[in-house]
Parts: sequence; C-alpha cells; structure tokens
Amino acid sequence: RLGRDNDDVNWIVTLDHSMSIGEEYTRCCLYVLGHWTPAPGDTTIKPQSQVELIWATFTTFCSMLVIGGVVSGMNGAMAELNNLSAGFHATTRQLTAFIRVNKVPKHLSVRVYKFAIFSYQQRQAAALQSSVLNLLNENLKTELAVSQRSDDF
Repeated sequence: RLGRDNDDVNWIVTLDHSMSIGEEYTRCCLYVLGHWTPAPGDTTIKPQSQVELIWATFTTFCSMLVIGGVVSGMNGAMAELNNLSAGFHATTRQLTAFIRVNKVPKHLSVRVYKFAIFSYQQRQAAALQSSVLNLLNENLKTELAVSQRSDDF
C-alpha cells in the first residue's frame, strides 16, 4: 500500500491497480519465494525501485547463507555417518581376516561373527549414551539412575 499512497514506482502498481489484497499478497509471496528458491518466479515481477532492488539483493544473499548452512550441516552429518560405517567395516574386515587365517569352522565363524556384530553395536550404543549423559548435571544423572533402578524392581 505504501507505493500506492506515495505514488512510488513499484512492481505491484506496475502490474495492476485492481488487485485485491489477496492477489497482492500472493504476488508478494511469489516475489520473495522467487528469490529464496532456484525456481523461476513470475517474469513480470521484477524490482522497479532502488528499495526493491536492495531487498531482492538482500534476500538472495540471505538465501545463499541459509542454503550454505544447510549443505554444511548435511555434509557434517554424512561425514559422521561415514566414520561410523568405516569403523564398523574395519572391525568386520579384521574379524573376517582372523577367521580365515585361523581356519575357524563355518558353524563357529557364523556364531562369532553374529556375536561380534551384536557386541560392536552395544558398545556403540553405550558410547552414545555416555556422551549424552555427559551433557547432564549431577542431579539429573542421579535422578535418571534412580528412575532406571526403580523400573527394575
């Protein structure tokens, strides 16, 4: 409405004077989303004034920061998952080499392999649990321990 009141040139006035508030709002959303996403927007909507040009530049810059942060976070998560997987595969390779070198019978190697995988997964879960518990203060750790013990009885 500001552009209409002050006779400023802007893309809403340029498009159509007879738009309802809903249509103006929809156009504004399309304009902003066109700058925040790689999808092409309405080609009739473009900055008509210096303020709109600055706003378009600002939203584009912010979108690059947001997308960069998301990509960085995903990259970190993938690297962590890759490290977990690499540790598991290295352990299983060592176990397989040990079983081959020592010529362990098939029925025993299957049992050893399954137990080793179970043991590895339990160790990983315990390591995760201890790292999470390190985030808690002593009072909360005590209350959690009492709560876990009371569930056993």
